[in-house]
Amino acid sequence: MKCLSKGKESMKAFFTKGKEAKGKYQFNYSKLKILLLIFLIVAMLFTSCTIFKESGTLSETDKQELPALIPYRVKDKWGYCDRDRKIVIQPAFTEAHLFNEGLALVAVSGKFGFIDESGKIVIEPAYSGAGDFHEDLAMIEVHTRNAGYGWGFINKKGEIVIEPTYDQVFDFKGNFAVVKVGNKCGVINKNGNIIVKIKYDQLFIAEGNEGLFAAQFDEKYGLLDAGEKVIMPFDYEWIGEYVDGLILVTQKGMCGFANTKGKVAIGLSYDFASDFHEGLAAVCIGEKYSPVRGKCGFINEKGQIVIQLTYDGAGDFSEGLAPVMLNGQWGVINSKNELIIQPTDKYIYTFSDGLAFIEQDSKKGFIDSEGKMVLTIPDFYDELGYTTDYYFHDGLLAVYSHPFPTTEVILGYIDKKGTQYWED
Repeated sequence: MKCLSKGKESMKAFFTKGKEAKGKYQFNYSKLKILLLIFLIVAMLFTSCTIFKESGTLSETDKQELPALIPYRVKDKWGYCDRDRKIVIQPAFTEAHLFNEGLALVAVSGKFGFIDESGKIVIEPAYSGAGDFHEDLAMIEVHTRNAGYGWGFINKKGEIVIEPTYDQVFDFKGNFAVVKVGNKCGVINKNGNIIVKIKYDQLFIAEGNEGLFAAQFDEKYGLLDAGEKVIMPFDYEWIGEYVDGLILVTQKGMCGFANTKGKVAIGLSYDFASDFHEGLAAVCIGEKYSPVRGKCGFINEKGQIVIQLTYDGAGDFSEGLAPVMLNGQWGVINSKNELIIQPTDKYIYTFSDGLAFIEQDSKKGFIDSEGKMVLTIPDFYDELGYTTDYYFHDGLLAVYSHPFPTTEVILGYIDKKGTQYWED
């Protein structure tokens, strides 16, 4: 059984999402069937109905979780409202993104730029695609007649600091970013210098501050440093990302953890393992989610079993709680292995913003830490092809439609009371 690494970003981004991007989302309408997409999106926006009825007023605590400025759609135009849903930046954009590092990504007539918190355009909408600012740099896509489309990076002055010569780029972590040319990956630094050759099948930043990279070559993973020195040989079926100095690895079907020196610190003795979360990692012996053939529990960062392998399945700890399966039903425990939410036949996800997504057949919603259902997602979502994220972030949950199988278009946001931040 393979190990599972959950170190990738889980926050779903906006508007156009490539499924192959592995958690990184880049905006690009120019490569879609533009006329058909615009027709489908506009038709969907104008025919969509109120999805949730408000179930009450947000508490002051929940309200303060919300961003100060929230993307708000009025028919086919986006602006921003405050926490009381009062519009403070008038709807004038065809797309609008949450603020990040003081700037928000917006689109005007299919071109992307950035506004500040007053609504002033500070970087003109001139790009075919773009991403949020991370570490003072944002990915952008530029089209030229001779070279076609290419991705690079700009700074907050709108200056191109890394030329758009790549087929795909990913956000910087530390001083490094993964780039792609054709089907091969490499790594650049913030000066635009290539520090890991663009020759690997898969590559991601295992530890940005240390300059360590997990790379796949000839179907095997290894670990490289910023000088492209091999720290762990290309002998592994999987190498994940560092959490608290430990990285999940798989070799010959067994899972364990290595340190930043590339030495195995927790032996490869488990059939399944996930990354460490809050100092604990879920591990299983035998087949995960099988009451007969597998049992799961949790280890600490010393490799000690602190919650015995008595469960049929286990999720990650978050906010002091973790979902576990016992006798085919899911409940929730705390780090003392005390059962906080009794087992139920609903599948329970990890907690975020105080809530956990649950689903049973077509029934979906969110529970609080006491197991109380606080938000139910309507049945007709599936009929309309609408989906939501599995996690609240900053008190908001994104709602999507699907005009194409591999494309998600955001309809708007709801808060923890189901109040929608859009109108048609």
